[in-house]
Amino acid sequence: RLNTDDLTGLPNQRHFFKLAMDERDRLVACGRHPVMLYFNLGGMKHYNRQYGFDEGDRLIADVAHILARHFGERFTSRFGQDHFAAVSDEENLKERLWVVLEDCKHANGGKSVPISVGVYRNDLGEVDVSVACDRAKYACDQRRGSYLSCFSYFEMSMKQQLDVIRYVINHFDEALEKQWIQVYYQPIVRAVNGK
Repeated sequence: RLNTDDLTGLPNQRHFFKLAMDERDRLVACGRHPVMLYFNLGGMKHYNRQYGFDEGDRLIADVAHILARHFGERFTSRFGQDHFAAVSDEENLKERLWVVLEDCKHANGGKSVPISVGVYRNDLGEVDVSVACDRAKYACDQRRGSYLSCFSYFEMSMKQQLDVIRYVINHFDEALEKQWIQVYYQPIVRAVNGK
């Protein structure tokens, strides 16, 4: 139980990264094209308010079962809350994802939520599986707030956006120290008395 998620029985994030790395290497050795997938169930807060947490857990467990059926129990993981990841072969991926999303519509007796999927293709650059997962998540987040289930692929332009974000974060203290950033305060005035 140390390596599995309590609710779904799937590998936890730490264990999944090892399994995913082994599977990715196996696929590459066989001349296949691995992909990292990241899944986000949209609107779970509202779902839990409407149906209760027990129903929310049933939905998460049902989605986990669907993903494991399509991608294999060893190569699917629940990262916590309503986030999942999987490693797979790219062959017929779009068709398989449409089937997965259709199956998920019927999860928990049809009381389901939209699912966003992000895809990172290994041929964009073989990176550590945790980085591949982050990139798949970034692609997934591009559809955040969508009311329809959908999937999107990570593109190199997204990597450039991530590099800019990382650069700003890594140099923020230096920018403050060298006064590249200046703070301007907007005065707050009470309309009643002008103070």
